[in-house]
Amino acid sequence: MFGLMKTTLALLFAAAALVAAAPVPSAHAAGHGSAVSEYGWQALISTRQAISIALRANPGAEYRDAWLVDGSRPYYVVRLMRDGRRFDVQVDAETGRILR
Repeated sequence: MFGLMKTTLALLFAAAALVAAAPVPSAHAAGHGSAVSEYGWQALISTRQAISIALRANPGAEYRDAWLVDGSRPYYVVRLMRDGRRFDVQVDAETGRILR
C-alpha cells in the first residue's frame, strides 16, 4: 500500500515539474495585444494600436511599416509617408505615448 502511494506521489511530482518547466509562448508572437519582453512580463499595446496612434498624430500620412524595438523600454517604430517624404514615429509600447 505504501509502495503504491510512494510511486503515485513520485509520478505527480515529476508531472508537476514538467508542467512548471514548459515554455510560455509569447502572446505578441501569436498576434495578440501583449508581449513578453526579455526583461519580464509587460503588457504592451498591439502593433495595430501603435499604428493607429501614429496616424492620428499625423493627419494625412499613410502607413508603410511598423516594428517593435525591444529593450529596457520597448517602443514601436511606425514608418509613415506624407507629401512624398518618409518619416518614422516612435510610440512607447507600454503607454502608447509618442516619443518622437
